[in-house]
Amino acid sequence: MRIFVIAAAAVVALGAVPAGSVPYEARAPHVRQGPMLSDPTFVGAISDARLREIVADIHAGRNEIAKRKLVLFLNAVPGNVQAIEILGTLMQNEGNLDQAVQLLQQGAKMAPQQVSLRVRLAIALMNQRKFDEAAPHLQYAIEQEPDNALALANYAWLLTSLGHDRQAIDAYERLRAPELAKQVDPTDVFVGLSVLYERLGQFEKTIALLAPQLEKVSAPHDNNRLFLNLADAYVRTGKP
Repeated sequence: MRIFVIAAAAVVALGAVPAGSVPYEARAPHVRQGPMLSDPTFVGAISDARLREIVADIHAGRNEIAKRKLVLFLNAVPGNVQAIEILGTLMQNEGNLDQAVQLLQQGAKMAPQQVSLRVRLAIALMNQRKFDEAAPHLQYAIEQEPDNALALANYAWLLTSLGHDRQAIDAYERLRAPELAKQVDPTDVFVGLSVLYERLGQFEKTIALLAPQLEKVSAPHDNNRLFLNLADAYVRTGKP
């Protein structure tokens, strides 16, 4: 019953997102939501045909229909962790962070071993800038799944936000491994590393990292984050 109350309240809240209620991801691209709702491997792991139909609704842009179906589903099966994860992620993507966190926390209490749900909860908490609360969930996910690129990318940003620069560099460097690099946005990794190098006064290292990346694109200005960080490093070293 508790889950149903939260889910029903979420659908009411999602009816009108206040102006200016923008997920933190929109302001800090290092917080990665991940491909769950469009990832065929996730959809394939859903055993209940009703949930597969709901995910199909989300793919087709029928979010309001999907939300109402999820509430009905959770009323009938209140402990279904996959339904909680899908609804919580959908709420988060639409900017309703308080409702998303509340729902995902309930799910994590019921299934603390569910790695994907705990990563979603951590992302929601990070979007609220509650980095200390998010940390244990990402640490658990990485312990259980060392190659979980979504968890590791967000953990790198979390460490950056908490000022643990050298640990953050280690996390970003792990993301450059071939098996993980193909799962993340390389720009996020290079920008994240360059920010940390500049914090530590390692401007030459920033230049060595970013310059080769800009040479790979035909118009450097198209990749503004890389360009601006590289330009700043050149200015700080006195190079033209």
